[in-house]
Amino acid sequence: MAGIDLSSLIKPAEAQEPVANVTDLVMVGAESNIRQIIDLSGHVPVLIEFHSTGANSLAQKLEASVRRQNGKIILVRIDGQLNPDLAAAFKVEQVPVVLALLKGQPVPLFEGDIESAEVERFVAKLLDAAASNGLKGFVTIGQGAPVNPVMEKAYEAIAAGNLDAAKKIYSEALAENPRDIEFNAGLAQVNLMIRTIDLPGSLLEDPTSPVNVRADLLATLGQFEACFALLLAEFEVSKSDQIKAQLLELFEVAGTSTPEVVTARKSLTNLLY
Repeated sequence: MAGIDLSSLIKPAEAQEPVANVTDLVMVGAESNIRQIIDLSGHVPVLIEFHSTGANSLAQKLEASVRRQNGKIILVRIDGQLNPDLAAAFKVEQVPVVLALLKGQPVPLFEGDIESAEVERFVAKLLDAAASNGLKGFVTIGQGAPVNPVMEKAYEAIAAGNLDAAKKIYSEALAENPRDIEFNAGLAQVNLMIRTIDLPGSLLEDPTSPVNVRADLLATLGQFEACFALLLAEFEVSKSDQIKAQLLELFEVAGTSTPEVVTARKSLTNLLY
């Protein structure tokens, strides 16, 4: 794998307070929360381990090293078998593979299981590189971050690969709280995962693939600007209620206040009226 390339990183202001409150320094990564993880990497370095189902040897060494840093770094574990689209997005061909995220940019670190001493050296090197580029934020655990039992149950279902169960959890929660922002976003994310989990990535490059399919695949890669442009162009011609519904759902996935969504929502409004 290539070495660390920090040439394109921009130096932000040093954090004086915790940049976030998290439930733990070790997280399970999935398509449902990868955008939040990417956002967090703008403040603290994020260590990502792509692993096979049930593999824990390397994880134990990574976790021990991360916890010693007192919130200056976060570990995210992603099951490559349950999340093939994420593995493809990060160009992971075999597991275990460890990389870092610095300001949303993937930085390859190493492949395979290694000894604890080597893990410590990689973590120290990453922290030094992050600090030299202004990533000096830190997170705290628990304070101000109460665990939402619905979200926790849904994340556990997603981590176990049971997307239908996660959808049911969110749907039942929304029946009681239909305006809950987190539940709506969670359901939209799970629906996207269900629609795309068995789709080959090659469909994205096939111009004969349906627009809705290509848009979903773009969304799984976090390419929301291209995703929305594709759907808006289709809606301008077809005025399809299905395309409109897909746009609105993907707005929830991307985050309703993100610049891409704000711009796309204005364009959709103009097309409607």
